[in-house]
Amino acid sequence: MAEGRGRVSALILLLIAALSFGAAIFHDKNPLAEEAGAYAESIAKVSAATYVTLRTLNALLSTAQEVEVGASVGVSGNFQPGKILEPIDDTIERIAATVFSIMLVSGLLAVAMGPVGAVGGAMIAAACLLLLIGRQSPLRSGARKLGVMGAILTLGLPICLIASDWLAGPLTGSVLIRHQAVIDDIVAEVPGADPAPLESAPEQTGILGGVLDRFSTGLDYVASGQQVLAQAGSIVTNADKIIGSYLSILAVLLFRTFLLPALLLAAGWLIVKGYIRD
Repeated sequence: MAEGRGRVSALILLLIAALSFGAAIFHDKNPLAEEAGAYAESIAKVSAATYVTLRTLNALLSTAQEVEVGASVGVSGNFQPGKILEPIDDTIERIAATVFSIMLVSGLLAVAMGPVGAVGGAMIAAACLLLLIGRQSPLRSGARKLGVMGAILTLGLPICLIASDWLAGPLTGSVLIRHQAVIDDIVAEVPGADPAPLESAPEQTGILGGVLDRFSTGLDYVASGQQVLAQAGSIVTNADKIIGSYLSILAVLLFRTFLLPALLLAAGWLIVKGYIRD
């Protein structure tokens, strides 16, 4: 009887090893890895779009800080009113750096799910073979740990990401849409980036032509500087709404990328651990 059970256990271990080895070889056709990678890719796309808008605002505010305004009251001088934008610019730059990190992590997950599953499959196959040939207690204990780690990489991680995909929309979708709409509305109210073209004057030659050219160039510079300051002023007026919405979007991205999968992975591990003990 015991010998028959041993043969059945050996056959089951061989079957699991064969399936795991096949999953490692054909990891690019693993449906779990594909679904999990698609979820990570969706986060990367949202992060990329958010990062672009953040860097655009950052560039605008940085440009506004460099605009100089001349004054002459008794003595002449220049000052830069845009320097008051520096705290807002720094805050947006820090948010952009965090969003960029999330974009890198989610992009890495999208690419690495297949190879990670392959490594996990190889670990499960190796664990099964060690259990077949190893009769010593330390070897069997190490084989079980290796198999559990391989199962987490091959099944646990992608299943948690897929479950996160199912839950992320109902849990955080409305928050993401609402704050993206707030940012779009505020950015739409910012004056256009391209200044209105000035009518070209007839070409002048000689000394008078050079003076007129310099004067026209000065007018263009002043107009561009005033427009940049107007754009920055529009952003400053809504700075609390913009920063608040970007922080909310950042929280959603962190929740979808790290917190939700980690919670599901921990819950799954506790369930499996409790089942094994029972």
